[in-house]
Amino acid sequence: MKKSNSDSLSQHLDDDGTFKKSNYVCPNRGVRSSRFENKSGVSDDLSYFQEMPEICDVIFIVGDEKEPICGIRAILAARSRVFHKMLYTHCRSDSPKKRTNMMRKLRKSGSTEEFAESSHPRTVVIKEFDPNVFHQLVEYVHTGCVTLQAETVIGLMNAADHYGLDELRRACIGFMHCCINEDTVCTILCSAEKYIQYKSTKSLVQRVL
Repeated sequence: MKKSNSDSLSQHLDDDGTFKKSNYVCPNRGVRSSRFENKSGVSDDLSYFQEMPEICDVIFIVGDEKEPICGIRAILAARSRVFHKMLYTHCRSDSPKKRTNMMRKLRKSGSTEEFAESSHPRTVVIKEFDPNVFHQLVEYVHTGCVTLQAETVIGLMNAADHYGLDELRRACIGFMHCCINEDTVCTILCSAEKYIQYKSTKSLVQRVL
């Protein structure tokens, strides 16, 4: 049954009858195109990916605790060249030629069994970083947001440097300059001991001491 104009209009109204608020800014009348962005909405939606393992296609086994942390390969690879090389370059099953041949077979047979088998999550072992640090890194890569903390900022700074996330690395450095005081310096230095082999940590400790 076709919706009436009043039904369609009601979808855009709040309970009080006013138009629902939107981030869209109306340009000058008569324009033929206009760019709309809702980056915060994308970030909010992706923040739930850890609670939806069915959409994740890579599982990182992190630290001595071997804690599993899941992620989405396409997002990780798009945001970091290091992740791209880790998750795609050295994986023969992900070669463009094999994907093309697989799609041709699927079109001919109509079967999805081979595709389902190939879509099983990959497992990658991460020994360099603690689970708390790597979890924050993966969260930032997927959503563009992360809560910086004195307990993990040293590890996150080095992880950001390792994976080529310069903006996050600079944010960590800026946060440390702001948060170092009598209450946090011991926490930061204790954390630095775990990552003292990294150049960024050595230079930071020298400045603090």
